[in-house]
Amino acid sequence: MAAGMVLIHFVNVVGHPPFVSMWGGRDKRLHTNPFCCGVPTESEPLILDMATSAIALGKVRVADMKNEQVPENALFDAAGRPTRDPAVIAEGGSLGPFGQHKGSGLALMCELLGGALAGEWTVQDTDQQKEITVNHMLMLILDPNLFGGAQGFRREVAGMQAYARSALPAEGFDEVLLPGDPERASRRERLAAGIPIDPQSWGAICEAAEKSGLTPADIEGLVT
Repeated sequence: MAAGMVLIHFVNVVGHPPFVSMWGGRDKRLHTNPFCCGVPTESEPLILDMATSAIALGKVRVADMKNEQVPENALFDAAGRPTRDPAVIAEGGSLGPFGQHKGSGLALMCELLGGALAGEWTVQDTDQQKEITVNHMLMLILDPNLFGGAQGFRREVAGMQAYARSALPAEGFDEVLLPGDPERASRRERLAAGIPIDPQSWGAICEAAEKSGLTPADIEGLVT
């Protein structure tokens, strides 16, 4: 995007059994199949980068370690009943799609475009569902100069950003955020104050580090 190009990515995930159920289905048939779109601006680019599941699997694992519940309609137990208990993932439960049928449909398109078209390997190949993780991606790079011209595109992007941000915040919100704003704010905060981590997650990281050959003194040295 530093070169002024627009990027669109459709990604699928294969190599291990699925853990995302489609809207209206009980059985797991997909993964979190990310979709990403990046638009250059005069400063920092607008980046929409999201899983097509209601929440990412990593957030479910963190919630489980912190003994916290997940948001409504993000998880289903093995019987297809909605639940907020993150422990159900280890008991045959599934992640649900975001936005009901809309997220489910977008996840399927990521599977077909990223997997079937670009990778020739989709999650329906159950013989290859082992214990590995493989991503396939269809990436589109668009040059604004081939359309109405980069100058006009930048003008419209800047105008749309300003117009969107000028909306009065709804109750419970301080401001209207655009794609990439929360991540940039989090980055600034964590560079200044560090990355928060719960004790269980930190313990798992240290355990993995020790298995890789680091001593507790090595780990402490890296932290300090």
